[in-house]
Amino acid sequence: MASTNQFKVTTPSYVPTADPMTSKAISDIGKAMAGGGPLADFFNNAMSPLNLLIDMIATSGDDIWHQGTDNETGLPVLYVVDGENFFSLGISFTENAEDALQNGTGSTSNYTTVASNYVTLTTNQGTSQQTVNTIEYAGLGVGTLGLGVVALTLLKNAVKYVKTAIKRNRQQAEDPTEDPSEGEDEADSEIEAGIDEASEEGVEIAENVTCDFVWGLSDTIAGVVGIGVMGIVLVIKLLEKQMYNYVRFYNATSIDVNFGICWVKGSTGVQIAPAPVGQQATINKIQAPATPPWVTASDTSITFSQLHFINNNVLEGIGYVLQAQPSGDFPGFRVMVDIPNAGDNSLYVGFGTQDCEDVWNTQKNLNYGLSSKVTQGNYTLAIGTNVASGQSPSPIDKSEGYNYEHIIVLSDGTVDFGNS
Repeated sequence: MASTNQFKVTTPSYVPTADPMTSKAISDIGKAMAGGGPLADFFNNAMSPLNLLIDMIATSGDDIWHQGTDNETGLPVLYVVDGENFFSLGISFTENAEDALQNGTGSTSNYTTVASNYVTLTTNQGTSQQTVNTIEYAGLGVGTLGLGVVALTLLKNAVKYVKTAIKRNRQQAEDPTEDPSEGEDEADSEIEAGIDEASEEGVEIAENVTCDFVWGLSDTIAGVVGIGVMGIVLVIKLLEKQMYNYVRFYNATSIDVNFGICWVKGSTGVQIAPAPVGQQATINKIQAPATPPWVTASDTSITFSQLHFINNNVLEGIGYVLQAQPSGDFPGFRVMVDIPNAGDNSLYVGFGTQDCEDVWNTQKNLNYGLSSKVTQGNYTLAIGTNVASGQSPSPIDKSEGYNYEHIIVLSDGTVDFGNS
């Protein structure tokens, strides 16, 4: 029999990620824009701690999850800690949540949004944050139960999803597919297992008060992961490919930017992206963080989009063109990256709306440097990479391989990156 309290948890297809606008975060991004060692350190400091935390979740029991309290709201948080690195799950309620939860919505089919899950990763770079799930409620109400009691129930349910998805993923990583191009499909199956585990009935909130959870499946792997910053680490564990390219695009401006991939070379596999090739997602302007501001120790944040590419043919390389659409006085841009199977990598950044394949044909093999920058009006577009060729340590586990990282930053003077 269905409970009189229903929670629907849905994950958007694109999960925005943001870094706090602290002096250290701004300095680290500025140094990374020059490429080379500082850029490699930037990616390693973000991804290696996360990999260790995920391994802990995959190989340990429930006792690694600790319950804490958000000092600002008094609400519970659940977290995993490894030294000075923390992976935390929290709940942010909407203004109408308390009324809807206590008094009900009139029926078990009349849903209203009451909360969202947020995930934070705390390392020596600071605390990155994402809002990963929207939580809706429909029902006859839970009476006078406080938000803290409901929050803990919601968090424990989210942990079920995280644990199942990660453990299934790691099991698959120990016996990976022979065809790495199938990695995304297999990652989908692990996520679906997590959703099945978290979709449960008759969950006890308090004595004589129960609820049902229904989880929704997003349509892209970056969103399906539900903890977007983990997407790259999860998918990479399923792959055995020669080349890996990790990309972050930061929107350090006062305008929202529609950004995505507009062209890829035939041998290039897209594992993580904000939207399918040829489409864009909105990368938010500098603004208040989606999580409560006290979580990230900053009342403003810089949103970034993560992308990951591999070579689907070990005899060929990686190549693609990224785009941002023009809006108002913003002219739009194109970014080209060429990582050939032999020879040095090349890159290009430029403002405008040139045909994407033309950008590839005319700009590859022209700039073999570790960085490039162009300015038009108030806008500056910069790119940096770790190495121009050869092997380098993986930012995830430091194993040697053909690992290439790129940082792309669009700025309009709102942020002073100093070293950039």
